[in-house]
Amino acid sequence: MENSMKHFSLVLLLSAGRLASQDPVEVESVEVAAATWMTDWEAAKTLAAKDGKDLLIDFTGSDWCIWCKRLKAEVFDQEAFRARAPGSFVLVELDYPQDRSGQSEALQKQNEKLMEVFGVDGFPTIYLADEQGRPYAQTGYQQGGAAPYLEHLAELAAVRAQRDKFLAEAEAAKGVDKAKKLADALDTMDGSMHRHYAEWMDQIIALDADGKGGLKETFEKKKRAMAMASKVQALKSAMNAAAESGDWGKAGQLIDDFLAAPGAADLDAGDRHELLYIRGMVAFRGGDPAKAVSCLEEAKKAAPDHPVNGQIDEILAQMKKQLDGGK
Repeated sequence: MENSMKHFSLVLLLSAGRLASQDPVEVESVEVAAATWMTDWEAAKTLAAKDGKDLLIDFTGSDWCIWCKRLKAEVFDQEAFRARAPGSFVLVELDYPQDRSGQSEALQKQNEKLMEVFGVDGFPTIYLADEQGRPYAQTGYQQGGAAPYLEHLAELAAVRAQRDKFLAEAEAAKGVDKAKKLADALDTMDGSMHRHYAEWMDQIIALDADGKGGLKETFEKKKRAMAMASKVQALKSAMNAAAESGDWGKAGQLIDDFLAAPGAADLDAGDRHELLYIRGMVAFRGGDPAKAVSCLEEAKKAAPDHPVNGQIDEILAQMKKQLDGGK
């Protein structure tokens, strides 16, 4: 069973909204009680720091995402979870429903900003984070109900303990030895978390300035990859805005311009595959099936072993049939 229901881009799902302002927003207060899910991000971090707890963050689409609904019914609404989870975590719900009439504008902006910050591209996505909001583990839907899920969360929470052990050792060390301990702390977490620890990577690079520790080149490469990921995320937000307004031509041009820019040579195969896939679907929605076919075929070439290529083959068959007049 998949851990979460993934989609390729916000532009296809059209559920996340446009990129939010980076200015702080005020969100309505939430009365905190046992097993209450908070929606105010800053208040949740404050409470986590006060109570010495971590954050359990649920990115969900409450009124449309089947796996989100299953996770809620099978785990979050169960008494075992409601009784035990709040002892370790401040629970945070970041909801992206199709019907947003029940959400304030401030709440929507907050959630849109956090989706970009965390780089969420599928629902449900669950993050465990420290009181500063720095994630250290990610998961999604899991079969089995509340008890196994709580055990799963306990295993993930152990990542922070290991992270913090190396961090404490780093604080007691100097020079390259400190850099190595910081690198060990980062290595306890999946690489997708590292974007939230740019300050640590900067320290590692500075501490190994001559490269003799074998860390500088590695972490400079990581930072370049992170910069590219941020550009891709910004592109998706811009495409989403164009698609929401029905401007498929603009959405397609944004991708074309991005892929034609010199920096696009640094895209990894997975990102190139995704963008070409999106470009094909945008072209189809924009009434250009020939362009759509071309882009989807290019996507397959970009990553021949990508697991979604089977789905692309099915889409291509339908598109080619349409181009042939339904024959």
